[in-house]
Amino acid sequence: MTLGMAVALALQFLVISAEHLALGPVWTVSLVAIVAGIAGAKGWFIVLHRREHRIEGWCIQGFITGATLAAAILLVVLDVPAGVLLDVTAPGLLVGVAVGRVGCFFAGCCGGPPTASRWGVWSSDQRVGARRIPTQLLESVLALSLGLWVLVAVLGHGPAGGAFFVAGLAAYTLGRQGLLRLRAEPRKTRLGWLATSALASLVLIAAIVLLAR
Repeated sequence: MTLGMAVALALQFLVISAEHLALGPVWTVSLVAIVAGIAGAKGWFIVLHRREHRIEGWCIQGFITGATLAAAILLVVLDVPAGVLLDVTAPGLLVGVAVGRVGCFFAGCCGGPPTASRWGVWSSDQRVGARRIPTQLLESVLALSLGLWVLVAVLGHGPAGGAFFVAGLAAYTLGRQGLLRLRAEPRKTRLGWLATSALASLVLIAAIVLLAR
């Protein structure tokens, strides 16, 4: 997680420098959002696994929720253009997630079930080592690919009022929903998967239309 955050801030700095933007306000929002995101990631995991009394993990949904709420408040307080901040942050956010998912692989969390497929990768679920579907690495590749695409797009086009951020995050959410179905732990509800996938698809289409215009 620490390495992912460092990479995210480095990429954000790269884009800010390329676009000749003021660094101070953007980094203030980013650093506070990271702290709020860490708290949200831990809190989300504890609530999600309260019946098992587990506290050792983190949830990306909680990080995104906490960081988004903190950033939204600071954007208003510091009068930072929201669209610009989102677009310069998007590449780093996605690449940072890619780095973090490699950490999940080594930690043995968020993995797939045992498999006899040649595509299986030996890993542990923190209890038993076996050849498993490497869902963490697949999600890492997804986030890295989207992060590099958004980076090239923002550097080539410039900020687009947050449209690059929305498109990248919607595409990641949509791809993640498919990968969640490959994880070892069962989904708690099928309705949530359908609703999230449908919403992410609509948001992605809207962002693409906005960018095309």
